[in-house]
Formats: sequence, structure tokens, C-alpha cells
Amino acid sequence: MLQIIREKTSGLIAILIVGALIVSFALWGVGSYFDQGGDVIAISVNDTDIELREYQRVYQSVSRQFQEFLKQSSGSLDDELVKKQTLESLIERELVTQVGDDLGLRVSANQVRSVINSLEAFQGLSGFDNSVYERAIAQLGYTPAMFERQIQQDMRSEQLQSSISESVIVTENEVRMIAGLQNQTRDISYSIISSDKIKEELSFSDEEIKAFYETNSRDYLDPEKVKIAFLDLSLQKIAGDLTVSEDDIRAFYESNKADYDVEDQRKVRHITIETSEEATEEQINIARTRAEELIAKLRGGMSFDELSEKHSDGPGPKVEISELGFLTKGIMDAAVDEVMFSLQEGEISEPIVAEKSVDVVMVESIKGGAKNTFEDTREQVEEAYRISIAENQFFEAIDQLADLAYEHPDTLEIAAEDLELTLNESEFFNRNSQSDPLLSDSKIIAASFSEDVLNGNNSEVIEIASNRVMVLRVLERKAEQKIPFEEVRERIVTRMKYEKARNQVQTKGESILEKLKSGSSVDQVATDFSIEWKDATAIKRDNTGVNRSVLRTAFKLGRPESGQAVFGGSSLGSGDYAVVMVKGVFDPDASSYKEEELQQIKAQLQRLKAASSWTQLVKDVRSQSDINVFKDRL
Repeated sequence: MLQIIREKTSGLIAILIVGALIVSFALWGVGSYFDQGGDVIAISVNDTDIELREYQRVYQSVSRQFQEFLKQSSGSLDDELVKKQTLESLIERELVTQVGDDLGLRVSANQVRSVINSLEAFQGLSGFDNSVYERAIAQLGYTPAMFERQIQQDMRSEQLQSSISESVIVTENEVRMIAGLQNQTRDISYSIISSDKIKEELSFSDEEIKAFYETNSRDYLDPEKVKIAFLDLSLQKIAGDLTVSEDDIRAFYESNKADYDVEDQRKVRHITIETSEEATEEQINIARTRAEELIAKLRGGMSFDELSEKHSDGPGPKVEISELGFLTKGIMDAAVDEVMFSLQEGEISEPIVAEKSVDVVMVESIKGGAKNTFEDTREQVEEAYRISIAENQFFEAIDQLADLAYEHPDTLEIAAEDLELTLNESEFFNRNSQSDPLLSDSKIIAASFSEDVLNGNNSEVIEIASNRVMVLRVLERKAEQKIPFEEVRERIVTRMKYEKARNQVQTKGESILEKLKSGSSVDQVATDFSIEWKDATAIKRDNTGVNRSVLRTAFKLGRPESGQAVFGGSSLGSGDYAVVMVKGVFDPDASSYKEEELQQIKAQLQRLKAASSWTQLVKDVRSQSDINVFKDRL
């Protein structure tokens, strides 16, 4: 029965809320209504019962997360893994709630309301919109009281986590030990044994290649593919298609004028000739004379740029010439402010005696204040007006789309006709498609390969971008199949050469290490095996000039003792093999650590310890709790 029941809710609103919430367990609401589960107990945690319906909701949420992450249909998921994750989530959530109760953690109704009011998913044109909020949570199956209780529980969980984080102690010795390891340097020598020549000399018979193909046939499969039909619905498209009149746009502007009016602002070019608070009358007059000279040049046709190049330096008081952006009243010196806001566009002031300077300003442009007009903001106003009208139509269209796709699960043509939408078709694509940004979207892939859609039903409404949704169905499906031998023959040969050459150079590398560790000299080994050593001195763990695998091997090895180097080796991704020799390990001077570096390390350690403490707390509480899972009911 549960496989037949189709989910009409979730989709856009669910994803919006999930994206907005930054509190734990916010994914609970994603799911559908079920015919069964009421009052049937699925889990008991210290005498607190969790109903089967709640388990079903979380199961659906976890299943979808796995589908999106793994890009698999629900039918191909490991059901036991999904069940286990669902149970773990429910049990941990209830245990944390009970710990919060025992500790007396409280979250007020005002705090809950403040969080809800701040969530972007619930915002309208003028801030929090209660109708948007109620519509959104209703599609998740919540009443306001249920949703607020969920938020309250999540906030209490955050309080508990914060208190644990704040109680974590990181000692100075721990921080300095980590800093020492991060800044430790090593002197090494290494040799890369190349596999290229071996690859060139290798050849295989057709029988060997075919045998490899058959043995490793799972590696040469053309994955399952689907072709989909889809309807694309967006707020911007609806807004763009509306017919609006000039009178309507102007009326919207008048009703929302405060949103478009800005303060009186001036964009200015500025000359500052320095004086000081203690400047004498003679010093001020010298600065004023200099300002008058510069004003004369500007009024004579010289630009500010030319003036800056030719006259910002020279004898006399220091001159600074700058270009300022739009300024409101109160930013500049009071005397400069007064003159600046009395000038018209293009006007240059007379010298202005300020507190520590003599200034000159030219107003380049003016906006705001008396310049606030409908014409200046018409384009912005029209866009906002269209969106305000289209928003309700968009959400109504989403509801219609969901209803029509659900009521006619075997076609999208009826929904397309009723909503006047174009029915699009894709090319064939698989779960790892990267050819098209739309078809590589994890939500589209998860829906396209979901069991319900593969069985011939329409998908639920899927949000693919802000204010844009889709519904899709599978038109054609190609099952996974073996790629013909001739199409992959060259790939197989390349792989066979890689693997055989890699094994040969690894054997050679291990023989070299055996010789070195048994006491053979480095030079003798180099001669016997025809290898060359490369030296790298004073390298750190983050060195970019040495192969990463070589670097990791070098820092995994111990310290040389009694002047004797230590040796190790590793296979590289290229198929080559690296023999590594550590000749010296050098710890940094503790006085060389920068305070900023130590603070960063301390913060990292605190996060790691807090996460570990949280995990341990849940583990300890769980070990002391009475937990019963009624598996026969799941």
C-alpha cells in the first residue's frame, strides 16, 4: 500500500525550509501522509514513545538524502542502512531532548518566534509573511504549534552543544605540540622508479585481453539511462508574461515610495590642503591662496586627473586630491558638508576653511532627496510590482502543478495544457551526467531514477533554483548493459599495462628498500638498480615542490637515530614507485610561532574536542537508557 500512495507535499517549500534552517534535525518534515502509523509505537526511549508515523516521515527524509547523495533510485538503496540511520536519528534526538529537560534548558516562545521570523523561506516583500509561513509548514504536514515545538527542541539541542563546546579545555602544551608538528622540517632524498618504459614494452594477446574483459566485466558497463519529459515553472517567467499598465506601476511606486526613496547624496571630487587646529592666520591664508590657484586651473578647463598629476606635490602645504563616492550628510567636516550640499551638479566651491584643512569640492552628481522620482527607479519598481503580482500566481501554480501531476500520474500533458507550460524533453542521461547543468542537478537525478518515477509515475514538485520548480516523468529507460568488447579494447589494454607495470616497479622498489634496510650503501644501491636520488631539504608537510605521496611517506617515517637514515616507499597514482629516505628531522624554535597561528590551532582543537565530547555524551547517555525498537513494526 505504501508504495502506491504518492507524495503530494514537500518539494519546493520543503527544500526552501531545509536550506534556511541551520538547526539540527530540520529535515524531519519532508515526507508524505500515510494511511497507517497513528498510535502504533515504533521506538521507546526511557518511557517516551515515538510513533510509527514519525518513524515513516524520517525514513522518507533519510531515503531521499541518500538518493541525492549517492544518485541512486530508492529501489537500489540498502534498506537496512536507511533504517539504521533513521533509528539512530530518532533515538539521538529524543535522548538529547531528555538531557535538555534534565538540565533545565529553556527556550522562550519569543526566541522561537524570532528565529522563525528571520528565516528567508518565510519572507515576503516586506519581511516576514505569516501567510507564506503557514502555507509552507502546512505542505510539510505541520501546524504552527507543531513547527514551533520542533524549532524549540532544536534550539535547546544547540544550547546543549554550545555549553559542551564552551566547557572544552585546550592547553597551551597541546597547541604548541601541534604547532611543532606543523612547522617541523625534514631533510630527505627520494627516487621515483618510472613505469613508462615497462608500459611501452608490454604487449598482450587477444585471448589475454578478452579474458581480462570477462573477468572485470562489471568495470565495463554502460550505466542505466533515462530520457525525461519535464515542466519548468518559474516566478520570473510568470512575472515577465504579465501585462501591467503604467498607472499600476506608478500606483505601486506611490504605495511603496519609502522603499525607493534615498537620502540626499553627493558624489564629489575633493581637494584637501592640510593645515592644523593650531594653524595661524598666515598659514590658513597660504593654504587658501593655494586652493584659489587650483580652483582657477579647474575653472580654466584642467581636469581633476590632470590636476592630481601635476599639482598634488610641490612646495608649500600638502595637497591631496581624491575622488569620493556618494556621500550623505554628516560624513565630511561640518563646514565642507554645508557647502557640498548647497552646490549643484558640476559646480566647484570656493575655498572652505575646515578644522584642520582648507578644502575645495566639486559635485559630480546628485541622487536622492529632491532627486527621488518615479522615473529614476521605474525599472526597479516595475520588476518589484511584477514579482508582487506574480508571487501568489506562482504559488497557486505550484499547487495546481502538484495536484495535476498527482491526479494524472501517467502524463504531464494535462498539466502542461492547463498551466500553459511547454513540455520539454531531455536527451538520455545517467546518474553521473555532467553534459547539462540541469540534468546534473542531484535533485533531478534522484527524482529521475527514483523507484516511483521509474515505475511510470510523475515526480513530485522539485525546486531546482530559487523560485523555480520542475515536475518530470521518464519517457524512455535503457537498462545497464555491457559495453561491446571492441569499444573498450584500448581502455583495457591501457589498464592492463598500467597494472602490470605498477606491480613490476613496486617489486623493484621493495627490493631496493630491503637492500637499504639491510645495510647496503645508498650509492651502491643506486648503481645496482640504476636509480637517481633527488635531495629535498627543510621541507614541511605542506611543501608543494615534492610529490604528495612522497611527502606523506617522508612524514610517516620515524626519526633517524645515530646518524642512520630511515627508509620507506609508496606507489604513486601514475603507477610509478617512490623510494624515500629521511636523513634529518628538525623541530622549530617554540619562540618562532606566530600568535595568529597558535590561535587558529587552538580553535581547530576546540572544535575537534567539542565534537568528540558530544559524541561521547550521546554514547554515555545511550548506554544508561532503556531503549526498545519494535523492528517487527517497521
